[in-house]
Formats: sequence, C-alpha cells, structure tokens
Amino acid sequence: MEVIASNPAAIGYGTVDSNPGVRAIAIKAGLTSGAVEPTIQNIRSQQYPITRHIYWAINPNASRAVKDLCAWVLASDGQIVAEAAGFEPLLPEERNAGLFRLGLKEPGQVSASR
Repeated sequence: MEVIASNPAAIGYGTVDSNPGVRAIAIKAGLTSGAVEPTIQNIRSQQYPITRHIYWAINPNASRAVKDLCAWVLASDGQIVAEAAGFEPLLPEERNAGLFRLGLKEPGQVSASR
C-alpha cells in the first residue's frame, strides 16, 4: 500500500482504510450496474464486487487443540486480532454458527466469549 500511495498512477488491492494515502474506489459489478462504494456495510453484504473470504477446512475428527484454536478465533479476543490485521470481524450470528459447526455449542445458544 505504501508503494501505491507514493505513485499517483498506481492501482492496487488491499484492506479498506489500510493506508490514509490510498483512496478506495467504487466498483461496478457489470456494465449496466451502478458503482458500489467499498463501505463496511457493502463489503459485509457482498454488494461490493471485490471481497475476500477466509475459509477453514477442519477435519471432523479434529483434535481438541484444533477446536480450541477455532473457538479462540471465533471468540472476542480472536476477532480483535482479526480486526487488527485488517479483516472485518464476524457478526455474532456468524461466530455462533461457526461454533455450532465445530460442535462447541448448541443451536441458538448465545455466548459472549465463545
């Protein structure tokens, strides 16, 4: 992002608000669509056409240590680290769904940290 910020003709791809010298631009998904600004809301709703997701494939028989790591990532502390690294934190319902898929909570169970 520093190289892009230092060159007015440069174009790049990065995290929103990753460098104050870089201007994020609106993108059109197609020729007839309107341009969409890269706001957090547009990125979360996947209206912004350029987004990235991180997917983890976990063995159904994963060790307790692996499940504990996943639970930490989905907990508040892990989400703070993800946000500090430039990722948008998961919504509570997304975190809960992940914990349910790991077998670490029952459907509909609400938890502040896990």
